[in-house]
Amino acid sequence: MTPPFYTEEDLVDGRIVFTGVEGFSMEPTGWIPNDFIESLRLVRRLESGLSEFEFVVGAVDCEKKSELAKIRIFARVIELVEGPPVDRPSNSEDKPKTSGFDS
Repeated sequence: MTPPFYTEEDLVDGRIVFTGVEGFSMEPTGWIPNDFIESLRLVRRLESGLSEFEFVVGAVDCEKKSELAKIRIFARVIELVEGPPVDRPSNSEDKPKTSGFDS
């Protein structure tokens, strides 16, 4: 029996968008995240106006070996965007539904 999962706030075909990115790192090297996001957290807010975010994401290679990759991003804003990417001019008034915060 599969336990019930809370899905009311799932983003179907959603994206996590960072703006004002000034730094990025990933460890261990050599692994490309290509599986589920295990966690996303705000590590700290810096006096410069940037925030440090940390993802832990599964990575599976062609031999089915797996690893957890830790990604750190230093950015000003994070947004959750619902729905598939849409081609539109950057000044379009018809923007996708988002929720986010400025750091």
